[in-house]
Amino acid sequence: MPMLSWFKKKKFDEQSLSEYMLLGLRYYQNGNYQKAIEAYKQAIRIKPDLAEAHKNLGVIYGNLGRYQNAIESFNQAIRIKPDDADAHRCLGEAYDKLGRYQDEIEVYKQAIRIKPDDAEAHYNLSATYCQLGRYQEMMEALKQAIRINPDYADVHYTYGELGHYQDEQDAIEAYKQAIRINPDYADAHYNLGNAYLVTGDKDSALDEYKILKTLDAEEANDLFNLINK
Repeated sequence: MPMLSWFKKKKFDEQSLSEYMLLGLRYYQNGNYQKAIEAYKQAIRIKPDLAEAHKNLGVIYGNLGRYQNAIESFNQAIRIKPDDADAHRCLGEAYDKLGRYQDEIEVYKQAIRIKPDDAEAHYNLSATYCQLGRYQEMMEALKQAIRINPDYADVHYTYGELGHYQDEQDAIEAYKQAIRINPDYADAHYNLGNAYLVTGDKDSALDEYKILKTLDAEEANDLFNLINK
């Protein structure tokens, strides 16, 4: 191929690649997943080693519940770009949907090796340990997530749930932290009210009920029934 023709083709491919990637993003944002898949596949045909396109495909497959396809796409992205912590974490989430918990643990650990301050990876790892009943390791992973991101409300909430089985006062403090970060966290208010009841503090439980009424009427009713049991 003459040099000028090769240059024109290369320039055309680069332009088409950018257009397909942008198109895939727009379709994805609009919820048109099938069109987004087609756009990303076109991008991959132009540049098979484009890790971002494979990863984006994996995310879409995950949203569609096609978890095996998601796993294959994330593995392709990781093969091309092994140091992408986000791709490892996404792969772990796909493994979770298929109950492949040991595989999930391994990829979360790899994500953490690449990016030690990834609070979400530590949090996801804790949830996997919970699935396997490995509560001490779950607690350690939660502590790491909180150390990295003290304002991660879901981590404090989960820490509170674990506290119910160990120390109710620890659970109360954890739920308070979750609510400090997210005052409208209805589940945290409900569990905090329940924890107060366990410790015999009915007045504080009623306070949580009053707040919960403005957030989630059904949960508020459930808590009210517990208070007046």
